[in-house]
Amino acid sequence: MKHTFILLLLCISFGAVNAQFTIKKIIKPKNSLACDGKLVLEFKESELPAELVISSTMGNQNFTIDSKLFTISSLCPAQYTIEMTDNHECVTEEEVDLEECDLDISYEIKRYDCNEDAEKYNIKLIDLPEGQLYYEWSNGSTKSYLTRRYPGAYSVTVTDENGCNQELNINIESTKVSISNTLDPSEDGDGCDGRVSIQSVTENETFTIILKVDNESAYSEVITLGNEEFQIPIDLCYYNTNTIEIVDQYGCTQELEIELSFIDCSNLKLKVDELWHASNGGGAGWNNGIVKYKFLDPNLDPNNFEFKLYKECPACPSGWVFVESGIGKTEFNSLKATCEKYDWEDCEFDYEIFQIQENWDKNLSYWKCNYKMIAESVLNDDCKVIDYFTIRQCSNDIDLEVLSESSTNEDGNGYLVFSIETAIFNVNSSNLSYTLT
Repeated sequence: MKHTFILLLLCISFGAVNAQFTIKKIIKPKNSLACDGKLVLEFKESELPAELVISSTMGNQNFTIDSKLFTISSLCPAQYTIEMTDNHECVTEEEVDLEECDLDISYEIKRYDCNEDAEKYNIKLIDLPEGQLYYEWSNGSTKSYLTRRYPGAYSVTVTDENGCNQELNINIESTKVSISNTLDPSEDGDGCDGRVSIQSVTENETFTIILKVDNESAYSEVITLGNEEFQIPIDLCYYNTNTIEIVDQYGCTQELEIELSFIDCSNLKLKVDELWHASNGGGAGWNNGIVKYKFLDPNLDPNNFEFKLYKECPACPSGWVFVESGIGKTEFNSLKATCEKYDWEDCEFDYEIFQIQENWDKNLSYWKCNYKMIAESVLNDDCKVIDYFTIRQCSNDIDLEVLSESSTNEDGNGYLVFSIETAIFNVNSSNLSYTLT
């Protein structure tokens, strides 16, 4: 900034020494609306005391000067005329154009070393004005730069020799990108329908994505990644070497290896491992049935599958209703053998007639729920299997009669012969005998 000084010397007293003062410091107002500017004037002691008038379009102010240094405060942006009359009645007049602060400092961020695993960055202030500058960083540094800084928030206040200052808030974000999901190839796609998704740890970062198959570029695109997943639109084969190169805005490259495995859906078969029907101990609705599943192929990991359970009640045929699901969840409890109470009004059969049936044994088909289990691979949604089972209502009246028994022999074995009478097997008048050893 250039300040125009017009010096007019008037001395009305013959032979008197010329009156003089010097502007030692100008502190500019912070902005166009602020009135926090200052002028620091220095006088010759031989000219004191003196009278000083400072005037502008906003009015005049009068001061009596009796010290070598004098500060005029609370000045707004304007053009001022300073007129001093010393004790010899000599007059010195000077004009000052007091402008607002105009610091416009910026910064640049560069990666310290792309080869280091730890992310470190250099911050350098740029567009610095001429003259003395003072720096105050949030970490205590007083230089115009920071080196080897980790991702995080930093701030700096820069003050020039006129008292103008500017505060900069600088946020360094990590440019790490990771593989968020892979879809393994399946037999239906000949092992070449795999996909990969990536995700950035920060939002709105620009990257160049290069997919390489057997070290040859197969896909390249400049994208802006956020917290959401981005699936690369290229099918991958499990037998190729697949890698992704991520080039960030600082020119550093990160390489990600894609691990794919082949899913043979032909061996995907479910089997009920345990099944417990519902009894009256489950309360109204007979809702304490239990099922446990397993794969016929012991090499299949249940944790790579989502198990989804649905039910259908013949007594109230409203279609398949979702029950619950879970990844790796092969055991489901609290399974019902009857419809919920609020379902009865929508049932197709005449509920009143059903209620007054005297021979309940003939209507036991109503007291069951059909279930279907869907096991779907979380690695490939085209790979799934469905199995069915039924939860029935156990009868409240189970008659157990021991017919004969024997004590244990030398080997610790014995036997028990008993009969069981229950309605659940539709054998109300028949005895079932079992021998236990």
